[in-house]
Amino acid sequence: MITLIISLHTNQRGNGFWKLNTSLFSDEDYVKLINIHQTKTCYESDPTVSPALLWEMIKIKVREFLELFCDEKEESK
Repeated sequence: MITLIISLHTNQRGNGFWKLNTSLFSDEDYVKLINIHQTKTCYESDPTVSPALLWEMIKIKVREFLELFCDEKEESK
């Protein structure tokens, strides 16, 4: 016997898809602000952190610094 359950409710939507603006890597101020090596060193010594989780943590830190950097850049205009 096969049972199929169909749900008619929708999930709350988030902010949408986030895409890294790689052109900011050519901005010297941004490159100085972000420290990927520090994040890597912090998490790679933890035996509970897999390589996939380490990559996700690096991406989170890049996004975090990017949002702060862009906000500050917009305010200074």
